[in-house]
Amino acid sequence: MIADDFESEFYDTSLDKFETYEQYLDEHITAEDMFYLEDRELARQLREQNNHNAKTEILTREQFEAKKQAAKEAKNNQNKDKTKSLAHTEIKNKAALEKCDFLKALAAREQDVLNGLKQKILNRILKGKKNFYQGLLT
Repeated sequence: MIADDFESEFYDTSLDKFETYEQYLDEHITAEDMFYLEDRELARQLREQNNHNAKTEILTREQFEAKKQAAKEAKNNQNKDKTKSLAHTEIKNKAALEKCDFLKALAAREQDVLNGLKQKILNRILKGKKNFYQGLLT
């Protein structure tokens, strides 16, 4: 029950570096395997069947796909339940927002940044106006 509470917040990232199940199996193939078997496909099959002396447990294809899908869903739902409020709606001095082109530009971009449509927001502090912009949010 406790794990269900945190399910949307944490996810397994150990499989993120593998695009396919074959890449996952290749990670577990050693140089010694290739020396004796001389065939990557045969080494993959042995690892998949766990017939080879594996130091770690190898996931089956179904387990791999299920974990990848669960991680993808958890990552997509990670911010779903969080309440997002726009900073420009919390400004007490609305007249200052209307006068300042810089703040208007930030307000126009804010929704897209929160929704992940834009990756960057302008990070700029104007000298001499720093206290003015900080004072708008207090």
